[in-house]
Amino acid sequence: MNVVMVLLLYAVLEAGADDNLQRGMQAYNQGRYKDAIQILQQSAVGERQADSKATALYYTGLSQQRLNNLKEAEASYRSAYELRPSAEVGKYSLQALQNLAGKGKATPNRVNAATASAGNDDLKNLPNQIKIPFVRGSSRHLFVDGYINGKATRLMFDTGAEECFASAELLQELNLTVPANSRPIRIQGSVGTVTGLVAPMTVQVGPISRLVPVLVAPGGVEPLLGQSWFRGFDYQIDNPGGFIRFTKKGTSQSLPSDVLKVPFKKMGNNLLVNIQVNGRELPMIFDTGANTVTMSQAHAAYLGISIPADAPRGYSSGIGGSTETALVYVDRMQLGPITKAHVPVWVSAGDKMPLLGQEFFRDRPFTIDYDENVIKFLP
Repeated sequence: MNVVMVLLLYAVLEAGADDNLQRGMQAYNQGRYKDAIQILQQSAVGERQADSKATALYYTGLSQQRLNNLKEAEASYRSAYELRPSAEVGKYSLQALQNLAGKGKATPNRVNAATASAGNDDLKNLPNQIKIPFVRGSSRHLFVDGYINGKATRLMFDTGAEECFASAELLQELNLTVPANSRPIRIQGSVGTVTGLVAPMTVQVGPISRLVPVLVAPGGVEPLLGQSWFRGFDYQIDNPGGFIRFTKKGTSQSLPSDVLKVPFKKMGNNLLVNIQVNGRELPMIFDTGANTVTMSQAHAAYLGISIPADAPRGYSSGIGGSTETALVYVDRMQLGPITKAHVPVWVSAGDKMPLLGQEFFRDRPFTIDYDENVIKFLP
């Protein structure tokens, strides 16, 4: 399903909306845009609930835009906005219209032109707090809807990525050209190093649009929303609720008094936490961009973890290529006061730092506090 409408989906389901809306969302998420349009148009015609009808129209517009049917997309977005102008679906439809037009005038209680203008990185003009819905991809990564230079795409939220990333193939699909003032760079990915470019591009998520350096390299890796975009903000990931809350640094926010605090150290742009694995301590990178818990064969050997001959095999893909992995299960893993048993861990060759991915913490909301250098988990 499309990430913009996750929160609305619950209301849709409770209102008894037909299956076409859900099927259309699924078709869009799978890249079957023609099928999505047909199903969603049927849903929009038969739907009585205004939110559900507007949701179907918005999804229709997204699918039409991905097929480069821009006039049809504009009509769908406009219909969704006119139907529910003050709801979340209306606000996102207005954003989509403004991106199609390349400009737009803000209206009260809608998208603020100062925060939506391309390249506006002045934090004082950005909202103190925004809440962005996400969905999980097939690999359980977190994805949000966004725009690169005005073209709609989904972005993987990756706290382990210093910069935003877009593959050369994606830019070609979106009919985007790399700016002439880009510079070559060697990009160190999770499984290797490739030659790419650093390109200044406008990345927008929700009402915030920022001109940031985007790493561009060949390969079929999903586009990444990295630290350069949300720099200046703290963020809270509510896994059960399905949204990310960005709060401007220095802005007060209330959390329960019984939060579970886990300290971390900065290692470059990564967050390093200490994990107890079967009674042994191992530093790991806390990485929302990683789906699973991964480590090298050397780290597994240090922890006394053996790899059975019949262990399931797979591949870990990232910038730079892919590497073969083997699945093992760890009896006990502990992060501060949080303990889990029988944790799946993927082991690969090489000397990369171990990653603590979503498999371990996806069922808990948490906030990264860079002032105190702690991760705050809600109990």
